[in-house]
Amino acid sequence: MSLFWRPGPLARLERDVLNEKTSLASVLRQVVALGGRTGSTELRTWALRELNGYSGDDELPEYRIVPGTITIDGAAPGYLIKGQQISPLQLPDFVQGKIKEEVRLRNGVAQLEVLARRDDQVVLVDIPMSADLVMYMNGEYNSAIHRLYWTVHRSAFQGATDQIRTRLIELVAELRAAMPPGRSDPTPEQVARVVQHINITAGDHSPVHVAAPIAHADRRGTAAIGVQPPSRRRRFVGAIALCVAAGLAGAAVMWWLGAR
Repeated sequence: MSLFWRPGPLARLERDVLNEKTSLASVLRQVVALGGRTGSTELRTWALRELNGYSGDDELPEYRIVPGTITIDGAAPGYLIKGQQISPLQLPDFVQGKIKEEVRLRNGVAQLEVLARRDDQVVLVDIPMSADLVMYMNGEYNSAIHRLYWTVHRSAFQGATDQIRTRLIELVAELRAAMPPGRSDPTPEQVARVVQHINITAGDHSPVHVAAPIAHADRRGTAAIGVQPPSRRRRFVGAIALCVAAGLAGAAVMWWLGAR
């Protein structure tokens, strides 16, 4: 073997995906490059979506839908309420069936890895439009809720990142199996067959569309997941301003949820 021998792209990908210390983001960038070299739009697009995050219109893979407990902080006469679980049936009628005990992880994979490595056992995830829901519930039910959010166990993020790595290992294994002995890199035809075989798509295997705002998580574990496209946010801001002026914040929340 030459002293100057270096592993090819597939060998490097295999080495890094099997090394648990190598970040998934680094591995996925190699997959983007592999998709570019072999002309695989599906492979490149899937890897980019995992890197950058999924937009609100994208179908999520099942491994990115995890359990989440609906939780409130607030106050009652004489004491504070912190981390109290509530049922979805305790939410206003117009959001029941739309806010569930599940969280859709649209974040890019780098952020999921950070959350999976946290020391905290749980991560607090903001419910969309929670501030407006809190305002409506306090006015309607004469309550003193300060915050409404999901509580997600750290293991859910660990499970999601593990599923991504497993899919990458499956990709490498299938490419190795499809290649003849002695060949170091797959052909475009081999990549196309493998991608089709292991279903590198989203959710229900619908077509992949790239675009994604990245969700944010601060050091206290709060993540705003499922951000809507800017155009819809601007439309909502206009609607909420009108509704607040008329004292109808609840109606604005109903409009936003109906527009999803």
